[in-house]
Amino acid sequence: MIAPMCSRAPSLRDGIKAYTNWPTIPQLYVKGEFVGGADIVREMFQAGELQSHMTAAGIEVKQPA
Repeated sequence: MIAPMCSRAPSLRDGIKAYTNWPTIPQLYVKGEFVGGADIVREMFQAGELQSHMTAAGIEVKQPA
């Protein structure tokens, strides 16, 4: 998990933000593609878009029971 490491290594945290040009972490990458920060990912999940994105990337998405 990268989030706890970032809290102890500010240079790592800043490097991640600079790499993606995105101001917040955690960040989600799917098969090497930057999807977004936690706020965007939450919105995508709530709208059902995250599941579609994962499926399109070839990642199995389990349906809730």
